[in-house]
Amino acid sequence: TLSDGSYNTFLSHTELNTGLLPDHNNATAIASYQYMSSDGYHTFGTLMRNTYFVKYIQPVGRNTTITFLATYNNIKFNNPNLTTPTQLQIYQLGRNFAQTDNPFDVNGNDYQRNHQEKHADMEYIGLNTDLGSGWKIEDKLYTFDYNNVSHESPNTNSGPSKTDFGGQVD
Repeated sequence: TLSDGSYNTFLSHTELNTGLLPDHNNATAIASYQYMSSDGYHTFGTLMRNTYFVKYIQPVGRNTTITFLATYNNIKFNNPNLTTPTQLQIYQLGRNFAQTDNPFDVNGNDYQRNHQEKHADMEYIGLNTDLGSGWKIEDKLYTFDYNNVSHESPNTNSGPSKTDFGGQVD
């Protein structure tokens, strides 16, 4: 599927499904990829996301399946440092003002310094066995990772100034 929208917003999704695989004891697999990007309403308020997903179910014997699943998502978006513009700023800069492409901006509004990158993945191997008479065994061994790297100006209400990026990732 493809979608296109305002502010150069784009979404694509591709999915592959094998159906039953008779040569592999009727195993099934599905994989998908989704991409989304947008320039956003606000100046330099861009967003980009990639999502991957794979799942494989392998029957073993008549009453047991082993499942392999993996998913990965990464997203990057620019955070406007100007959260609530004053009416004067709206008159001077416009309603869609958020950030600049000036790395020397003394107000900390440079989009290169104000963005977030998030990465998350999860994988598991699952076992599902029907023992009969209402008894089942279900178990999963999994891994998970979430990483949120925030490149943002600090809160100037209590702490360093907007030009002092102490503790920030450069």
